[in-house]
Amino acid sequence: DRDPLPATGPSAAEWAERLGLPVADAGAVVAAAIREVFEEAGVLLAQPTADHLGPEWRQTARRRLLAREVSLGSLLTEAGMVADAGALTFAAHWITPEIEPRRYDTFFFAALVPPGQAADAETSEADHAEWVVPAEVLAGEPAGLMPPTIACLEELAQLATAAEAASYWGHVPIIQPVPVRHGSGWAMRAEWS
Repeated sequence: DRDPLPATGPSAAEWAERLGLPVADAGAVVAAAIREVFEEAGVLLAQPTADHLGPEWRQTARRRLLAREVSLGSLLTEAGMVADAGALTFAAHWITPEIEPRRYDTFFFAALVPPGQAADAETSEADHAEWVVPAEVLAGEPAGLMPPTIACLEELAQLATAAEAASYWGHVPIIQPVPVRHGSGWAMRAEWS
């Protein structure tokens, strides 16, 4: 994701300011977000759209990315396209608690599915995938979902439309839960500032 990425929309410097990262890291995070959306949902955030290249190209391109045969930047350059960095909206930033043996620093984004494309459930990272309404997931038992996912779903459930989620450009705090005593046990506390 650090390979040069032909892109339109906010520059790497603008993303760096927004994400609170060095320019090179911000560019890699944006490239990773666009790549992941294509790999895991089949939605390519790029211009011009890949309609003229056909479904076979999309399938082959996705397979090549998953196999790490090509970078997103190289793939788009070959196809005469540029990534649409403006299609992404920074939605959340979570860091794993310091006590955890495996640590993650994760950026969450929102994006609308571009006209003419449809998200699918052909992911390589889950044994089951489906598209659901956030409030419906929360109304059931969201077993197996991690706290950041639940928190993001709670925020999405408060919005009237997907367009609202994809257009937000306000303050996004860094959320890093900390362990706290709770009764006779422990719990995690996270503060949104």
